[in-house]
This record gives sequence, C-alpha cells and structure tokens, in this order.
Amino acid sequence: MAALLLALLGSLATAAQARKNMLFFIADDMRPQMNKAYGQKFMHTPNFDAFADTALVFDHAYTNFGICSASRNSFMTGRAPDKTRVWNFINDFRQGGMSDGVQGQDWVTLPEFFVKHNMSTLGHGKLYHGAGPGGHPPNYDLPRSWSQTQQYWPATNSGCRNDMEAGEYGVRYCPDGKSDPSDFSDVNVTGHAIDTLKANAAAYKATGANFALFLGLHFPHQSWYVPEWASKKYSPISATAAPTHPVAPTNCAPVGFTAELDGNPYLAVDQAMIDAIGESSSHPPSVAGKVVQVPCPWPGNNSVPVWMQKQLRVGYYSAVTHTDWLFGQVMTELDATGVQDDTLVLVTGDQ
Repeated sequence: MAALLLALLGSLATAAQARKNMLFFIADDMRPQMNKAYGQKFMHTPNFDAFADTALVFDHAYTNFGICSASRNSFMTGRAPDKTRVWNFINDFRQGGMSDGVQGQDWVTLPEFFVKHNMSTLGHGKLYHGAGPGGHPPNYDLPRSWSQTQQYWPATNSGCRNDMEAGEYGVRYCPDGKSDPSDFSDVNVTGHAIDTLKANAAAYKATGANFALFLGLHFPHQSWYVPEWASKKYSPISATAAPTHPVAPTNCAPVGFTAELDGNPYLAVDQAMIDAIGESSSHPPSVAGKVVQVPCPWPGNNSVPVWMQKQLRVGYYSAVTHTDWLFGQVMTELDATGVQDDTLVLVTGDQ
C-alpha cells in the first residue's frame, strides 16, 4: 500500500509539473528599444538580447492606451479601455468596468486566474498602477489578485542620494561610490522577487506546486536617476544622436501630444552630477554646476536645447540598461534553480 501511495503521489506530481510556471516581467514606459529584438544597435541590453535569441519576439504588439494606469487596467484584465472605463489616473476597472453584462468588480484578472487554478501567485513592484488605498485598483487588488502565502512587495521611489527637489522631472546620474545599489527601488524589489523565485522553485521541484511570479519595475519611467556605470555605456553623452523628429507633427492635435510629466510642465537636469561623472562636454560651460529647468515641448515647439535632449536621451537609455541588468539577475537565478525549462517567461513594457 505504501509503495502504491508513493507511486500515486509521484504520478500526481508529474501531472502537475506538465503545467508550466510563469514569470511575468513588466518594465514601466519601456519602448521596443533593444538590439537583438528590435535592431537598436546603440543600446546596451545584453540580457534582453540573450533572451531574444531563443524567445518569441512580437514585432507588431500595440498598447491599448498610452498612459500607465489605463494600459495596466487593460492588459491585467484582458479588456479594452472601452470596457474597463479607465482612461486616466482617477478610476479603476473595479469601479466602473462592464463587459458582456459582468461588472468590473466581478472580473477575474490575469493573476487572479492563476490563483483560481491553484498556482502560488506572487506580486512584486509596480504591476497595477499605484500603491495603497489610492492605487488603481486599491492595494494592488489585494486579496483577490494575489496568493496570501506571502506579502505583496510594493515599489518605492527610485533615486540617488541627495535627490533633486520634489517635482523636478528629468535625469540625474548617480556617481559610482557615492550611491548604493539599494538606493534604487528596482534593485530592492528585484531582490525580493529573486528570494520568492528560489523558494517557489524549490517547492515546485519538491511537490509539483506551480507558481506565477509577477515583477514590475519602475525603470525606465522618469525620473531617470541612473547609476554612473549604466550611463558610461553611452559615453560621451555629447556624441549621442539628437532626435530625428524634435517637434510634434504640424497638424497634431494637442490631445495627441501631451508632454507634461505627471502634471509637471518642466524638465530638469543637474549639471553638477553630469560634471561629476566626467561628462562636462555635454553642456555649455555657462550652465556648469546648475540645475537647468526648461518647459516641456508642446505641439509645434520644442524649447529643450539639443544638448539637453541628448542628456535626456542617455538618461532613458541608461535606465533601460539598468532594467536589463536586473532582468539578467532574475534569469540567472531562474537557471540556477533548475526549473527554467518548466517556466514560461514573458517580458513587456506597459505602454
């Protein structure tokens, strides 16, 4: 009887392991801007490139809406904004959504689907939009979207030490040796996600219990507080190409070109920080050591000087490189657990 029971348990574990685990990696505001997948040869994305070598790459994948909250409410429910009734940072699908006669409060979300199918479903970072009671939906849709076996690990602010004043959007380079990796929310959240991966991979190998691990990073969303080592991949900044299309199309409607940043109409860069990493040639001597602030562009006009455009572009590129570095850590750990062949990995931006 004992041998029969062990054989039965073994067959059940084998059946469970026929179903794949899931690792869902979301980067905030990340364009299809990497080498192997999308041909951007100047980008430094070795881990995304290695992933693209064996992954299915979608060449025609489009967002349902061009801002974070509306997009996340859409793809986390599998419904278009016309159904979620979310086009802003005010509402969420649980409040007003309606689809095929079913109200949003009764919808089953993507992570909730895995919960209902007995998978350990665990969230880290920015997955829905915003944290706490004011999130969209509130509290990352706890308890419905996530298993209760582990605390949801929320995102915090990312930044260098001695940050810019609150409300300034732009780029700040964090000199190596003066900024610790733990200053960056994405580093901390990824560390928690790796711990979760280790524990759940071990449980999967022992019992066949599947897991769905979701990790949402802040980068490359502004503000771009980036470590010096990442920015050095694009040094010198002054050699960076200026935008091909520096202004909005002539006939673009104002609603189609919103350049304000979470309500802030200004961009800013700290030239003292740029001097500290040896990039003083990327700006005029007259602004050395200063925080330079300019209005955001608007249709038909771009008030951002070319030298600042280049700095902002490198800020974004560096944030993508930082995100790539963290993705590489996750994939290295997935390989180390020995469950990589039993785990589906999905990488996406939000919008």
